[in-house]
Amino acid sequence: MEAEKSSAGAETTQEAKGGPTVVTSTNKKEALRAFKVCRVDGCKNPHHARGLCHEHYDQEKRKAKACKVAGCAGAVAHRGLCLAHQDYVPESKAKAAVKAPEEKAEKAPKAKKEPKPKAEKKPKAEKPARMGQLDAAVLVMGRTPQTCQEICAAIKAKGLWESKKGKTPDATLNAAIRREIKTKGAESRFACPERGKYCRA
Repeated sequence: MEAEKSSAGAETTQEAKGGPTVVTSTNKKEALRAFKVCRVDGCKNPHHARGLCHEHYDQEKRKAKACKVAGCAGAVAHRGLCLAHQDYVPESKAKAAVKAPEEKAEKAPKAKKEPKPKAEKKPKAEKPARMGQLDAAVLVMGRTPQTCQEICAAIKAKGLWESKKGKTPDATLNAAIRREIKTKGAESRFACPERGKYCRA
């Protein structure tokens, strides 16, 4: 009998003669839950919180938050609305959705901006044409045969032409004179009376 009483927990009670019911269980919380039931009339489910069972406690929590639709007392189910008003759209949003196309239609089209007149470009000053090496050589050379080194030195002395990057202007001049003699023949401005020496034709 003692084992049955210890396993029963909250049910192990005895009545004293002419006295109140005495709890014999060592677990007071289990004993209190055994005596407490839901305070709703006709409900015999065990107590959960605030004097209510699980079912009625959830119902009370939902009633505390009523549906946000005016005049509706339904319990909130989702997003502040009851089950009957899940597809509800507020009037402000509905009006905005209707007015939006009308407002767009009433707006006058934007006037096109006139293109700004382009500023007149100032004519660039024409740079004088730079004299080529062969043209400078013609002005320097005479009938006396000269080497390309001598011709380049004379051109540099008179300031007619100067090489910007080339390190061997005499070799460049030699190749240019030979090319002109070969291509133009009798019409060439240069002649080669001796090997490596040139004069005017």
